[in-house]
Amino acid sequence: MMIFLTGPCGGGKTTLAHAYCTLHPECRHVDMDSLISEWFPAAAVAIGWNNEAGNALFFDATLACVARLGTADPTAVLLVDMGAGSLEDARAVEFFASRRDRHIAIHTSPATAFDHLAHRAISYWRNNTVEEYSAVEYSPRRVAIYESATVTIDTAVPIDQCLRQLEKAVDELSRPSEP
Repeated sequence: MMIFLTGPCGGGKTTLAHAYCTLHPECRHVDMDSLISEWFPAAAVAIGWNNEAGNALFFDATLACVARLGTADPTAVLLVDMGAGSLEDARAVEFFASRRDRHIAIHTSPATAFDHLAHRAISYWRNNTVEEYSAVEYSPRRVAIYESATVTIDTAVPIDQCLRQLEKAVDELSRPSEP
């Protein structure tokens, strides 16, 4: 079963997913951007085009990865960390809205997320302003995706509180549906 994590770059998706999977070894963290780079290298390059064609190619690779992951062990819980590239195509809003029962949004303020990115050795946002960052990471399309989630976790609280929220959410979202 796949549970999708969305949120802005620097918001804490990867940190939270790693911490959760360390505590729950039966769960696997999947970094979608890394998976696309491995399985579909041409699509990974396409996101750098910064246009609709590149976004569409990257999203097609996202869909192909989701399909491949879906054929894996159905008893496994996969926390799928959806990177920015998977959120840029117009089809992403419907994709996540149709999976809202398996969708967790990670929330933090733009200033906090941007500050996290400023301390990374390699960051696309390193030479930009918080306003430029916010225009992309909190664009109307991205906000619609984040708001379609069943659960939102605010990472402005300490990590142990975030982990408790994530544990509760994964437990609820991974229960079998009632007939």
